[in-house]
Amino acid sequence: MRGGAFVAIARAAMALAWLLSVGATARAQSLWFLRGSDAAARVVGAVPTTMRGPRAGPVELGEGDYAVHFAADALGKPDSLGFDVPEGARVHLAVAPALAVAASTLVPDAAGWHVFGGGSGDASWVARCTGEPDARDYRVVAAARGGSDTAAFGVVARWHDETEHYRFVWDRRRRELRLERRLGSDTMVLGTAPAPADDDQVHELALQVSGFRLQACCDEAIVVQAFDGAMTEGAFGTWTVGEPPDWQRLTLEPPAAPRASSAVVQVANRASLHARVEVGDGHYHVLELVLDRPHALVPRTASGLELWLMQRPAAPEVLFGDWRNSLGPGSLGEVHDGGVAACELLWPSLARLRHEAALLRFLLASPDGEVLVDATPPVPLIF
Repeated sequence: MRGGAFVAIARAAMALAWLLSVGATARAQSLWFLRGSDAAARVVGAVPTTMRGPRAGPVELGEGDYAVHFAADALGKPDSLGFDVPEGARVHLAVAPALAVAASTLVPDAAGWHVFGGGSGDASWVARCTGEPDARDYRVVAAARGGSDTAAFGVVARWHDETEHYRFVWDRRRRELRLERRLGSDTMVLGTAPAPADDDQVHELALQVSGFRLQACCDEAIVVQAFDGAMTEGAFGTWTVGEPPDWQRLTLEPPAAPRASSAVVQVANRASLHARVEVGDGHYHVLELVLDRPHALVPRTASGLELWLMQRPAAPEVLFGDWRNSLGPGSLGEVHDGGVAACELLWPSLARLRHEAALLRFLLASPDGEVLVDATPPVPLIF
């Protein structure tokens, strides 16, 4: 009996240890949620993943440094975010609600395409273009999987001929992304960035031309931007050096204006709010906690009748940041680093506060503090 009891106790202890280890592993995972537009968000970290709006989650990811790159939608392209995620965190991403981008699918084998070529040997290139020669502002997007014999591939914009165009190229031999301008006999490199590691995955390249502004994206991340007015109109298409890649998708979209995005990272009774905003440095950001309702919060009596209060109605606002940082560090501060706003939020561990919820957002004020010019997309916080 004693031996059997000992074995039973040992087995119970082992089972308890296993359960605790499973619980610790589960807590170590971060849970991610997305609310916003009908577009994708690429989460880049130890294990890259893609979340598709307008609502997504929960998605389990590990701890570490993360970057989030949002695809364009009908209202524009939300700015990318970057932040650290501790173990066991809860992460909510948010952008303003919007429909999918109005994209036109391009079929390379259809009528109206023109093929150009040049170079020799390993440097021989082929460009396939379509569109009106007076097309001005647009965003051409190509998704492709490069093969072992593909030296370089990408997209072209404002194509006049072999001597006048812009191109965004993934050079697989040099392992770099390049935004180039061809004008006459000269090719000028307007900017470079490291290319993703060679793999068998589909990657997306996009080149946006809007006025004098040029923007190149790889997998939704803005990698090169330039200001150039050499060409203001022209056709669009693809560019290949060596064997052509496996083209998965080719679309034409309207220019995507930048817009705000936000994220909250919560662990226990501590949270950090991160946002990218489209106001200049020197503007102020003020943390606001609000209720998810469009009208005022009106107190009621036990009988259900509204109280007659000789004062203005209570607003959906719950808490508001101040210069004393009563809610946490940075709850009221200046926008800096080209549109970055961030703060910490701390609250006491109170039983009556537990499981209550509110929405977090930044109100954006003019540099003189007199005018509210915008607000970031709200993200939920569960106390």
